[in-house]
Amino acid sequence: MSKIKEKIDTAPFISFTTDAWSSKDQSHQLLSLTAHFINEEFVPSFFVLSASSISGRHTAENLMGILNESLETFAIGPDRIHVVLRDAAANMKRMTNLMSVSSMDCFAHKLQLVYF
Repeated sequence: MSKIKEKIDTAPFISFTTDAWSSKDQSHQLLSLTAHFINEEFVPSFFVLSASSISGRHTAENLMGILNESLETFAIGPDRIHVVLRDAAANMKRMTNLMSVSSMDCFAHKLQLVYF
């Protein structure tokens, strides 16, 4: 983890992808957070920072708490967050609004919803 933190510390701005996932039988629920940035040599880099278990309801407040824990672990403040790419669910939109960070719906996720 310290090597990842060293690399992330060099990025002035970081974009993120996040998604909530539940197993078919609802026995496992995870919230992922992946950091994406361009390093000092202009090479794209990405790291999965967390795949955290979700306990309780999938409310915006609960999900925000989980993401904030992951961000704090890597000392990433809101001033370094360029954008958060997330699904279009109301709780995910509200989560990023509560965090006061820029966010966008994931186009691939929307296509997947149309297909299924």
